[in-house]
Amino acid sequence: FIGASPPERQIYVRALGEPSPRALAGTEGAYQPVFSPDGASLAFVVGDRIRRVELSSGRTSTLCTLPHGNELIDGMAWGDDDSLLVIQGRRDQALRVSATGGTPRVLHLARDTTAAGQPVLMFWPDVLPGSEYAVVNVNDGEVKLQLLSLKTGRRTDLVPGNVFARYAHPGHLIDQNEDLSVSAFPFDPMTDLHQLPG
Repeated sequence: FIGASPPERQIYVRALGEPSPRALAGTEGAYQPVFSPDGASLAFVVGDRIRRVELSSGRTSTLCTLPHGNELIDGMAWGDDDSLLVIQGRRDQALRVSATGGTPRVLHLARDTTAAGQPVLMFWPDVLPGSEYAVVNVNDGEVKLQLLSLKTGRRTDLVPGNVFARYAHPGHLIDQNEDLSVSAFPFDPMTDLHQLPG
């Protein structure tokens, strides 16, 4: 989690069996932390760079420099293909970044606009097992959960009217509703995705 440690914020971690969290050196100024699928590393954003820290050794490295400087990132997810999905929702743009470093690759999205002609905002992605699809929260005048094809950039509605929805391994979507209640329902990427276009 991100904690305040004057003069700036940084990442803290706490093992489930430990009573207190510990600060991770080298993560000062970080935001949008995300665990690797094996839980051994964290990726995070500092300024205009995506960085990585190994939890066992504390070693940090820079994965890439973002193409639009320190523009706010609206979510990041780490897929089981060892690449990151980075959402710049205000640009309606998604990037793929290797977890070992390299130049970010732009994922060309199917361009959607709201009824008022504004770009659809994307945020809070989760890459599904197999790394061919992600679920993303979007706002096109209505907040909803959509399925994003990481091959074609096409988005398909999954859950309308949610406030905050996430994928939970091995097969559920957890949704915070408009009345602030929380619901969960089965979602099996191995079978359910075959019923959807994309």
